[in-house]
Parts: sequence; structure tokens; C-alpha cells
Amino acid sequence: MRVLLATTAVASAGDCLCIFDVDRTLTGSQGSSWLQCRKDARINGVHDSAYAGGTLVLSEVSQFIAQTFCSQCYIGTISAGSASGAGSAERGVLHDKLAVPGHLPTTSWSACSPVTSPLVTACPDGSKQNAVPGIVSWYEQNAGASIA
Repeated sequence: MRVLLATTAVASAGDCLCIFDVDRTLTGSQGSSWLQCRKDARINGVHDSAYAGGTLVLSEVSQFIAQTFCSQCYIGTISAGSASGAGSAERGVLHDKLAVPGHLPTTSWSACSPVTSPLVTACPDGSKQNAVPGIVSWYEQNAGASIA
């Protein structure tokens, strides 16, 4: 069984924000176990450095985010991992999947502190929640969003 988690802040007269973890939320387990989730998609030729590493596997949510309520929201990530590092093919694939038109207006990735992008990596478990205000602030300053 796969549990998909998203943090959503919704204001009655404002904008919404969906934030996802990368490893095992937007991506699936590499190796033969990826077959356990039949709607996961293996992206041949793209490396995922998480855990033991291997070929990138996209979860169902990352493939079909445009068909969820999050398609109407601004998008962010907060990950303890690196999403395979700056300039990686994994980051490119994830960005392309999350870039619902007009709702992810950057290709830049950020470290956990200070937050300079809604795509945050290297944020240890137990402190990810501390990056959320930085993502909200980024959208307010760079996209004119009003997220409560």
C-alpha cells in the first residue's frame, strides 16, 4: 500500500499550495520492487540517487498531478534528499511533471535554509515544516500569490 502525502494550505478567497516530498512520494522505489505499484513509471536513462540509487521511478501522483485538485494550486517540494543534485535529469523530469501551467513558475531549486525557491531539497526530516513559510513567502513575492 502506498500513502501519498501532500500539505495543502487553502484560503477561502486566496490561493492554494500543494507541497510534496520527493523520495517515495513523487518517486517510487527503484529496482525490482517498483513493480509493486503498477501505476508507477520507470524512466529509463534517468538516475535517481535516493537510497541505494537506480533508475528513476515516478509515482502515480507525479505522473497525474494535472488530474488532481493540486492542478489549481501552486506547487512545491520539500525533501531530505537531493533529487540527484543540481542540474540532474531527475530534477528536470520532476520539474516537468510538476509544472502545471502557471503554478510552478521556476526551474530553480533551493536548499532548506534560506528558501529561495518552492523546490526545496536537503531539508532534514523533523525540520521540513520550517521550510513551508519560505515557500509561501516565495510565492507571495514572486507570483503575487495570497496563500493563508
